[in-house]
Amino acid sequence: MKTELEFALLNAGNLFCCLGFSIIAPFYPAYAKEFEVSNSILGLIFGMNPIGGMMASLIIGKLLNNVNYSTFLYLGLIIQAVGQFQFPLLSFVHQYEYFLTLSFIGRFLSGFGGCTFLTPFYACIPQKFPETAAQKMAIIEFFSSFGYLAGAVAGSILYEIEGFYFPFLIFGSASILIALIIKFGFQENDQILTEKQQQIQKENQIGYFTILKDFQVLAQFNVIFSMCLAYSYFQPIFAIFFEDQFDVPPVDSGYYMSLAPFSYCLGAILISRIKIHKQITILIGIGVVAISEFLMGPDPLLGIRPQLHLTMIAYLIFGFFIALPYVLTLPSINESLELRFEKKDHEKCICLASGLFNSILSIGEFLGPFLSGLISEHLEFPRSCSILGIYLIMSTVLYIPNVFQNKFKAQRVKVQNFDEQL
Repeated sequence: MKTELEFALLNAGNLFCCLGFSIIAPFYPAYAKEFEVSNSILGLIFGMNPIGGMMASLIIGKLLNNVNYSTFLYLGLIIQAVGQFQFPLLSFVHQYEYFLTLSFIGRFLSGFGGCTFLTPFYACIPQKFPETAAQKMAIIEFFSSFGYLAGAVAGSILYEIEGFYFPFLIFGSASILIALIIKFGFQENDQILTEKQQQIQKENQIGYFTILKDFQVLAQFNVIFSMCLAYSYFQPIFAIFFEDQFDVPPVDSGYYMSLAPFSYCLGAILISRIKIHKQITILIGIGVVAISEFLMGPDPLLGIRPQLHLTMIAYLIFGFFIALPYVLTLPSINESLELRFEKKDHEKCICLASGLFNSILSIGEFLGPFLSGLISEHLEFPRSCSILGIYLIMSTVLYIPNVFQNKFKAQRVKVQNFDEQL
């Protein structure tokens, strides 16, 4: 199968992974309220998805050097589909304990399967497309954001058509179909790549902690963690806030929640077409995202009365600028690792960075819904957003040294290469 065709098919898998992550956001909270599920438990249910994703990412990142990419790609989609198929079973249970058990299992398997697919997907991009890795990452993020966008909207539409079970059956079946195509279309090409990776693994012993010893790399991982925390923070409580504050029905809130993924799509497309300093762009992105948090409610200290259009404007700005660090952070991390390690170690570093990247995404996706559900029981939505904004400002300040350090490292490497040539 040709490389570009493979990339297109993998993006389809990426799309359905993200559809699976976001599909329950509009209507599941209201459905869970029928079983008297508290906000904190609701946040924990949403958080089980990234817990599974975190475990999968760390495991797969280590195994990528001696197992076929295609094995993880199709296996991940099948596992995610099995997780999706747990939710239609909720229509047949009436007890609180069974409802929670199936919800936890479904979200965990969905997250584990999704990141089993996404980790090798992210890792293969710099290797198969070394000259256009940043552009390919932007395309990936576009499909990811479109998945989050379409998941909320499609979930609401399918829910209205055939009820609670229907969205999960549709997207779970589509994931299995793509998995089968990958299974029979990728096998031969990936075997060559795997043999090469096995040889690299024998020659070095680089691990996760080796990568994280670099403060610059650690600060960049903190950026993606904070952005993912912010992005997933609204999932369990946004629909509730819309209903309580603006009288928006839970089914209709899915359309409002799609605005941030929509503006995220625009941001991902734009950043792929502009060649500018990655670190400065990331800094601008996290700074604007931090400011938008204070306007999301807005906070009572600002003296502005909550208004639907103001919340939506802040949410649009939030979605657009959060795309900047999401798209550019992993390529920036790979550049930092290439400056630090020898060329023979680059491929292993990319695999490990991909595993860490997806595991940190998963940690943020877990803590976001869990913390928002927990905090919302003690504070109102606007104040909880401001607390998140303060944390994002701290992350912005922590990232500032990266703007200068990477430039100095690149200049030093150029000088060393010039000396070697002499």
